[in-house]
Amino acid sequence: MWFIAVACKPAAVVDSTNRLDQLAVEKLGNDFISEKNATGEYILYVQKNVPTVPAQALAFVVFEVASQKIVLEQRFIPGYVRWAGDYQLELLDQPGMIRQQEELKDYIRLISVRAQKF
Repeated sequence: MWFIAVACKPAAVVDSTNRLDQLAVEKLGNDFISEKNATGEYILYVQKNVPTVPAQALAFVVFEVASQKIVLEQRFIPGYVRWAGDYQLELLDQPGMIRQQEELKDYIRLISVRAQKF
Protein backbone atom coordinates (compact mmCIF):
# COMPACT_ATOMS: atom_id res chain seq x y z
CA MET A 1 0.00 0.00 0.00
CA TRP A 2 1.34 3.43 -0.99
CA PHE A 3 0.52 6.77 0.52
CA ILE A 4 1.19 10.08 -1.11
CA ALA A 5 1.57 13.07 1.16
CA VAL A 6 0.99 16.48 -0.30
CA ALA A 7 1.85 19.66 1.57
CA CYS A 8 -0.31 22.63 0.72
CA LYS A 9 -0.78 26.10 2.04
CA PRO A 10 -4.12 26.64 3.78
CA ALA A 11 -6.70 28.08 1.38
CA ALA A 12 -6.91 31.39 3.28
CA VAL A 13 -3.15 31.98 2.91
CA VAL A 14 -3.21 31.16 -0.81
CA ASP A 15 -6.25 33.39 -1.39
CA SER A 16 -4.77 36.36 0.47
CA THR A 17 -1.41 36.00 -1.30
CA ASN A 18 -3.14 35.85 -4.70
CA ARG A 19 -5.18 38.93 -3.82
CA LEU A 20 -2.04 40.80 -2.74
CA ASP A 21 -0.30 39.76 -5.97
CA GLN A 22 -3.23 41.31 -7.89
CA LEU A 23 -2.97 44.52 -5.88
CA ALA A 24 0.79 44.61 -6.52
CA VAL A 25 0.15 44.35 -10.28
CA GLU A 26 -2.14 47.40 -10.02
CA LYS A 27 0.57 49.38 -8.20
CA LEU A 28 3.76 48.14 -9.89
CA GLY A 29 2.80 46.54 -13.19
CA ASN A 30 3.47 42.91 -14.08
CA ASP A 31 7.22 42.83 -13.50
CA PHE A 32 8.02 42.65 -9.79
CA ILE A 33 9.52 40.43 -7.14
CA SER A 34 7.96 39.65 -3.78
CA GLU A 35 9.34 38.52 -0.46
CA LYS A 36 7.62 37.88 2.87
CA ASN A 37 9.23 38.99 6.08
CA ALA A 38 10.46 36.27 8.45
CA THR A 39 7.18 36.14 10.37
CA GLY A 40 5.00 36.06 7.24
CA GLU A 41 3.00 39.08 8.45
CA TYR A 42 4.14 41.42 5.67
CA ILE A 43 5.00 41.06 1.98
CA LEU A 44 7.41 43.37 0.18
CA TYR A 45 6.78 43.84 -3.55
CA VAL A 46 9.51 45.57 -5.57
CA GLN A 47 9.26 46.69 -9.17
CA LYS A 48 12.00 45.12 -11.31
CA ASN A 49 14.67 47.30 -12.80
CA VAL A 50 14.78 47.77 -16.57
CA PRO A 51 18.51 47.78 -17.43
CA THR A 52 17.99 49.83 -20.58
CA VAL A 53 16.58 52.74 -18.57
CA PRO A 54 19.37 54.16 -16.37
CA ALA A 55 18.42 55.90 -13.12
CA GLN A 56 14.79 54.87 -13.52
CA ALA A 57 12.82 55.42 -10.30
CA LEU A 58 11.37 52.15 -9.06
CA ALA A 59 8.50 51.62 -6.69
CA PHE A 60 7.89 49.23 -3.84
CA VAL A 61 4.93 48.47 -1.62
CA VAL A 62 4.60 46.56 1.63
CA PHE A 63 1.30 44.88 2.45
CA GLU A 64 0.17 43.62 5.81
CA VAL A 65 -1.08 40.11 4.98
CA ALA A 66 -3.88 39.90 7.58
CA SER A 67 -5.56 43.20 6.65
CA GLN A 68 -4.43 43.18 2.99
CA LYS A 69 -3.64 46.88 3.36
CA ILE A 70 -0.64 48.83 2.15
CA VAL A 71 1.53 49.91 5.08
CA LEU A 72 4.29 51.50 3.01
CA GLU A 73 4.59 52.69 -0.58
CA GLN A 74 7.61 54.52 -1.92
CA ARG A 75 9.74 55.23 -4.99
CA PHE A 76 13.53 55.05 -5.07
CA ILE A 77 16.44 55.28 -7.47
CA PRO A 78 18.10 51.83 -7.70
CA GLY A 79 19.79 50.84 -5.16
CA TYR A 80 17.76 48.20 -3.52
CA VAL A 81 15.17 47.52 -0.90
CA ARG A 82 15.17 44.32 1.18
CA TRP A 83 14.20 42.93 4.56
CA ALA A 84 16.78 43.75 7.23
CA GLY A 85 14.85 42.18 10.10
CA ASP A 86 11.38 40.90 10.96
CA TYR A 87 9.81 44.36 10.69
CA GLN A 88 12.54 46.49 9.15
CA LEU A 89 13.52 47.29 5.57
CA GLU A 90 16.92 48.41 4.34
CA LEU A 91 16.67 50.90 1.49
CA LEU A 92 19.50 52.20 -0.67
CA ASP A 93 18.12 55.22 -2.50
CA GLN A 94 21.13 55.80 -4.71
CA PRO A 95 21.69 59.34 -5.95
CA GLY A 96 22.85 60.15 -9.46
CA MET A 97 26.14 61.49 -8.13
CA ILE A 98 27.71 60.92 -4.76
CA ARG A 99 29.25 63.98 -3.16
CA GLN A 100 32.98 63.92 -2.65
CA GLN A 101 32.88 63.55 1.14
CA GLU A 102 30.12 60.89 1.10
CA GLU A 103 30.01 57.16 0.44
CA LEU A 104 27.26 54.95 -0.91
CA LYS A 105 26.53 53.67 2.61
CA ASP A 106 25.49 57.22 3.55
CA TYR A 107 22.37 56.71 1.42
CA ILE A 108 21.19 53.55 3.19
CA ARG A 109 18.14 53.97 5.45
CA LEU A 110 16.33 51.59 7.74
CA ILE A 111 12.54 51.78 7.70
CA SER A 112 10.27 50.16 10.28
CA VAL A 113 7.10 48.84 8.63
CA ARG A 114 5.31 48.77 12.00
CA ALA A 115 5.92 52.50 12.50
CA GLN A 116 4.24 53.42 9.21
CA LYS A 117 0.79 55.01 9.23
CA PHE A 118 -0.58 54.74 5.73
